Amino acid sequence: MKKIQKNAVRFDNLKQDFLDDKKYSGTAEATLNGYRYDITRFLKFLSDEQLAVNEAGFKRYVIHLTDSGMTANSVNHYIRSVKVFLYWCMEQDEIAPFKIKMVKAQETIKDVYTQEELCALIQPPKREDSFVVWRSWAIINFILGTAAREATVCEMQIHFTVL
Repeated sequence: MKKIQKNAVRFDNLKQDFLDDKKYSGTAEATLNGYRYDITRFLKFLSDEQLAVNEAGFKRYVIHLTDSGMTANSVNHYIRSVKVFLYWCMEQDEIAPFKIKMVKAQETIKDVYTQEELCALIQPPKREDSFVVWRSWAIINFILGTAAREATVCEMQIHFTVL
């Protein structure tokens, strides 16, 4: 049991070193807070389940997230943050290298938005709207225009809007 506690303390120190390194390299505070939360959640899983930081242990973490009822997109959000931390640990030679894979079952656009929401998303912003609103609209329309979806009236409107 002492070995696990010692391991947990080591990873808490590595987490802080990682956050300091990212802060020094200019990472935004909001991103650092996201890393802090996601890595802390991962480390709690490790200490509770007494798992090693390796591919098998990481797969059990992903299964734990999936079994908790999270969508594939939410699971991938946590994986991304932890992935950055673990790859940083690998670069520091703190853990043995292993490959981290994302969850493949992504939600489709049709799962996320209703038909009415899709139609509302393709409407261009007002001329006086900010650059952020216009940029968001362009990104959403690009995603909608390239995503695999069922043919709908809304899709036809999107097709004409993107062109």
